[in-house]
Amino acid sequence: MDIAIRTGYSVHTVSRALRGKDDIAPETRNKISEIAREMGHVRNALALSLRVGYTNTIAVILGNVSNPLR
Repeated sequence: MDIAIRTGYSVHTVSRALRGKDDIAPETRNKISEIAREMGHVRNALALSLRVGYTNTIAVILGNVSNPLR
């Protein structure tokens, strides 16, 4: 929301620009990206995984790992 306030664009426009959507003008995307970089914006991987429905995380289940020679 801070990026939206600082750039003067809506939160929706800022969100779409930061995700690189094609319906946002390249000049607008560049301006928003520059302001986001200046403000130290970091993409939230957990929020992204909620949006897309997957996490790109795998689980490894191991048996007894106390003796590596077994």
